[in-house]
Amino acid sequence: MGMRSGVGVVRPGSVGALLAACALAGALGSGLDPIVDTIQPVNGPTKGGTIITIGGTNFGSADSNIQPRVTVGGVACPSVVWVSQSSVLCETPDGVGADRTVVVEVGSRQSAPSAQSKFRYDSPKVLGIEPAHGPAKGGTMVTVAGVNFGETNSNPSVTVGGRPCQSVVWLSDKKLTCVTPSGTGVGDVRVFVLDESSPENFGTVFEFDAPVIASLKPDHGSCAGKFTITVKGKNFGSSDSHPKITLGGAACEKSAWVSDAEATCVAPRGSGSGKQVVVEILGQKSRTDLHSAFSYDGPRIDRLSPPNGPTMGGTEVTIVGQNFGGRAGASDMSVKVGNVPCSSARWESETTVTCVAPPGVGAAMPVRVELNGLSSPPCEHPGRGGCPSSFQYDLPVIRSVEPNHGPTTGGYTVSLAGSNYGTSPTSIRLSVGGEACDRSSWVSNTMAKCVVPAGVGVERVVAEVEGQRSDGSNGDGDVFSYDPPVVTSVRPSAGNPEGGQLVTLEGRNFGASKERCSVMLGDHPARVVQVSDSRVLFVLPPGEGVEDVSVRVGDQAEQPPAGG
Repeated sequence: MGMRSGVGVVRPGSVGALLAACALAGALGSGLDPIVDTIQPVNGPTKGGTIITIGGTNFGSADSNIQPRVTVGGVACPSVVWVSQSSVLCETPDGVGADRTVVVEVGSRQSAPSAQSKFRYDSPKVLGIEPAHGPAKGGTMVTVAGVNFGETNSNPSVTVGGRPCQSVVWLSDKKLTCVTPSGTGVGDVRVFVLDESSPENFGTVFEFDAPVIASLKPDHGSCAGKFTITVKGKNFGSSDSHPKITLGGAACEKSAWVSDAEATCVAPRGSGSGKQVVVEILGQKSRTDLHSAFSYDGPRIDRLSPPNGPTMGGTEVTIVGQNFGGRAGASDMSVKVGNVPCSSARWESETTVTCVAPPGVGAAMPVRVELNGLSSPPCEHPGRGGCPSSFQYDLPVIRSVEPNHGPTTGGYTVSLAGSNYGTSPTSIRLSVGGEACDRSSWVSNTMAKCVVPAGVGVERVVAEVEGQRSDGSNGDGDVFSYDPPVVTSVRPSAGNPEGGQLVTLEGRNFGASKERCSVMLGDHPARVVQVSDSRVLFVLPPGEGVEDVSVRVGDQAEQPPAGG
């Protein structure tokens, strides 16, 4: 028995087939799958056209009629050049995304995916947008220019400030449009294509329009604050944007978002007019104009205590009212009586101020509290009394007249001691019995002088300063007596019983008024014809016997002559 050998027998006619099989085996690299070891470069633009060198093994032989085929991410390279069994060149097709697998196919064999066989299409890059801003409520159609958006529509997405656009339309590898979402502040514009995205903080940003204030309601209010101001406008954000609102630079006690067109501010205390309300959202501030101006109500005086004081000043007056501001603004406050600043003024509270009245004269002097350009309003009818913001300087008071009597001829000077004549030369007017002094002179707040006019009787002296008159309330200190009449002779000293004769009385202090001079003969009145200070002419009335002649001037009876 014999053993089968391992050597086959070639039958006639099989030699050609064997040679062909051997040739194919050589072309396929001994029947092994291609292996991709390297790719250079590993990335390129989405439009394709990048020539990449693929290094590896089993890419075929030079005498093979089989051309290698290369795909990137499943898409065939438009051009492939075999270099050697270990090198192939490929022109990349257009595409998008990272980690696109490069596959080399030789005949029926192909390379397996590996970490070394990855090609990455460049990330999208945003180069510019138009327009670059829009309202906070969104809805702005923005054209995004850049590169690597894809040669075909790959359904890119776009975000503005991290929020997706309402809609995106791909136009080309370099252009797309986006309808902005709602937002506030400034946000990066980023394009996402498959698993690639444009870089963050690349510098292309969309700015949501800054807040705009259209109106304030109310646009004025108490200095005490704590009331709510409704701020109307736009670009406050379509969701709670946590606005920061200030009034005149001071933070609102509470700021609240209501809608894209409304926010609220609980007003801080303050004072003054033209205070700007500013809404700030993510660093963007509303501009200031007339629509954003707020005014704190001006000071208002309700009462003064006391409402009067001496002309020398020094009275501490408590002013009670409203809107006197806070302690922080007290240095900007001033108080005036008339047009003269108080000697000192002190802020006590939002409703109370004290003032040390300056020297002055007059009634119904307007008291004004001024704070940050606003002044308490004057009385509508200051001269009619009852005005809560009027201060009255005390009436002049005459305490003594020296000397307190004198001849009816006048022309001599008397001194009037008293108070409230004023602390500076004033237009003081002095009178005796209603007749103006021949000359009135202010000396000091407590002294004045009068050149006595001619007159008769007992009269009060009146001092008038800025319309205020002494009222005689100080007893008889302001009384001045003209000296009583003195008769030194009667001519003739006798007459007919029927009367009718003219009789002359001589003496002094008769005055100059017939109406205030009367003559009696006993119980019989005589008709006075003429009067001078030293002579009285009267008509003798009918009568008999001896009668005493008596004279009264201004209710003062005659006095016997000295030594008579």
